[in-house]
Amino acid sequence: MEKQPNITPEMIEENLLRIEQLAAENQKLLEENARFFNTIEDQSTIINDQNTTIDGQNTTIDGQNATIADLKFQVAQFQRMIFGSKRERFVSDVHPSQLTIPFDFGDKKVEAVIEADKQQISYERTKPSKPHPGRFQIPSHVPVEKILVEPTEDVSGMEKIGVKITSELEYIPRSFKRIDYIRDVYITKEDETGTQRQVIAP
Repeated sequence: MEKQPNITPEMIEENLLRIEQLAAENQKLLEENARFFNTIEDQSTIINDQNTTIDGQNTTIDGQNATIADLKFQVAQFQRMIFGSKRERFVSDVHPSQLTIPFDFGDKKVEAVIEADKQQISYERTKPSKPHPGRFQIPSHVPVEKILVEPTEDVSGMEKIGVKITSELEYIPRSFKRIDYIRDVYITKEDETGTQRQVIAP
């Protein structure tokens, strides 16, 4: 039977210290692995952003190439318009020594033929009336200030039948704002003759 080694408290303490050291080293390795994975994720995000930027730049380059091709085509057209007339000159194929047949009918005969071909044409043109474009529309992004305007007349006992909004564009240095004047519309009760009257602020 083998003899069991003597285990002393010093050995137990030494083993406990070793276990703590190994645990600390393991924890440090875990933290380094976590930092490594975080670095990989950050780099992946950077790579994705760079790929997106590259795609946008490629799209811009394609648009610019199309613009360049269009401009080249326009320049070629302009060059043909400017310089084409200098190269394309009319050259008569009539030989200088060839005789020509005179067609002299006299001025009076020619004028008589022209007068006979003339016709009297007259018409009346009606200029179409353009529709009025209407009032200028204030842009929707202008800040709005609402001002409630009540009639000067006593409206107690009257029935409110509507609202009228009059918009004005007011200039403030370096900015604009729209002012909406909100005017309630009232109507009086029927009098002895059965008539009613509409009341609104000026």
